Amino acid sequence: SLETINVEFDCEFVVARNIWEGRWREEVCALYTRGGHLSFYAPLTKKPSLVVSFDEIISVRECNPDTTANPLPGLHILAIDTAWRCHYFAFLEATALESFSSKLKNSLYLTKDQAQQNKAREWETFQLSLESALTGTIGPKWASVSTGRKSHQKKQRRVLNGRRLS
Repeated sequence: SLETINVEFDCEFVVARNIWEGRWREEVCALYTRGGHLSFYAPLTKKPSLVVSFDEIISVRECNPDTTANPLPGLHILAIDTAWRCHYFAFLEATALESFSSKLKNSLYLTKDQAQQNKAREWETFQLSLESALTGTIGPKWASVSTGRKSHQKKQRRVLNGRRLS
């Protein structure tokens, strides 16, 4: 009996993933919107052979090479571009490719929107801590430090993230 890999994924597809030129491997691709990544599992394995974070993905595009340039004639190819590598995936049916592509693009859109909201919250928190620092109230990120060895040389300074401010 086969064990389940993880029940938290949104959908899964069987793809042929390009390992290097001329080498393809059939794998299961699981889309994790909540986790913000794609995981690729070789047959009968529990650990993913490749994990692609949504943060790495620059674009998702369908490739329609002519029959002479297609490395796998009769299969439909999708490319996922990242900063370091272009990942190619082959699907048996065009409907599977379109379904995977649309679900991935929707997940990317949703997670990017949530990421922007998180950045807005972080910026607001930073502004509040900066405002409290400028008004003289010491927040949890600031620490008072005394310098000098003798009591008359001691000078109060505030430290934020290891940087000294006088």
